Amino acid sequence: MTATTALTAQNTLGVAATHLTPSHFVEKQIDACIGDIGIDIVKIGMLASSETIHIVANALRRHAVKKIVLDPVMVATSGAQLLPVDAVQYLRIQLLPIVTLLTPNIPEAMLLLKDQGSMIDAPKSVQELINIAQAVQELGPQWVLLKGGHLPLDGATRKSTGSSAPKVVVDILHGDGETIIMETERIDSNNTHGTGCSLASAVACNLAQGYEMEKAVRSANAYVQAGIKTNEDLGKGSGPINHFHSAYTLPFAPIQNELRLHLVYCEQFGLSRDAVEDEEESQACVAYIRYMLDIGHSEDWLALQVAFVPCLLGYAEIARRLHDDPETRREDNPYWEWIRAYVDEDYVATVKTGKELIERHAVNLSPHRIQQLAKIVIQATKMEIGFWDMGLQA
Repeated sequence: MTATTALTAQNTLGVAATHLTPSHFVEKQIDACIGDIGIDIVKIGMLASSETIHIVANALRRHAVKKIVLDPVMVATSGAQLLPVDAVQYLRIQLLPIVTLLTPNIPEAMLLLKDQGSMIDAPKSVQELINIAQAVQELGPQWVLLKGGHLPLDGATRKSTGSSAPKVVVDILHGDGETIIMETERIDSNNTHGTGCSLASAVACNLAQGYEMEKAVRSANAYVQAGIKTNEDLGKGSGPINHFHSAYTLPFAPIQNELRLHLVYCEQFGLSRDAVEDEEESQACVAYIRYMLDIGHSEDWLALQVAFVPCLLGYAEIARRLHDDPETRREDNPYWEWIRAYVDEDYVATVKTGKELIERHAVNLSPHRIQQLAKIVIQATKMEIGFWDMGLQA
């Protein structure tokens, strides 16, 4: 559910215009959402004016909202200040004391501290990032996630230098008496539009599911990293991250990598991608795909994960046997890369995650539900066997 505080006319090149929603109407949106369905958490982004901040803060107090994630949209990537000076003060005084997690970037954190009367130089090291995060947390929020994207650090020294060494981004999570340093690879990409909003939203979703703060933030970071890594160029400026990466990097198999691998195999046998796509699918493949789609549409998420078990575990087990068998031919074996792909640490980690996920949720199920899921595994196994028999009979 959403309460819209402002409308923007924008594209990848920038914001052309902003139209503020009247504050009293923002209040009516909030009351309508919370008063009917209820909420587990609130994520706040652009507030745009002191009047709106005042309305939002009062509404959150009135509704006794317990969990709030605030992404203080105050400074644009270009460096332009998006929030009027008086509104910064309203945000600091009225909202920060009731916020569960504040997620400022470095310029926003320094602007909040400046508004409070503290003048701090731009950070150049991890320790200086920690100092800023701690200072901002003293303004009222329970936790602060200081995003270090504006300060890529040298991968070796963890300091801001002019070297050509690989860069890392360091985020600082501070609160509840502890400081946690989170390090990620810096990805050179023009398509980072919406990273701050996406990160705060992902953290809020994770907290709503009951995650502890550190786990919620780490998981959200991984989500955004994947979105940046898999983005596509869109428009002439700073395009968005890819929010659909999970649609083709399912929890149980790197499907896109597998498709590419299969196409490479086909090329070795003189079959182009067009030739493969023009070929009629076998009945075994159609049946298998239809069965998986049927489970996905008619069952819950756990049933769909269970349906992947024969593929997930089977490939890992057989690939490991073949890889470790000294009799397996390495050279001039067209399937050796396939074997290596399924003993790769990424796939092994995927298998481990999949097994743990299923086992963690299975312990709370009734015997009847376990039987239902077992039938799905049996049927999916038959489909997997049919798939391989099809290949042997070709």
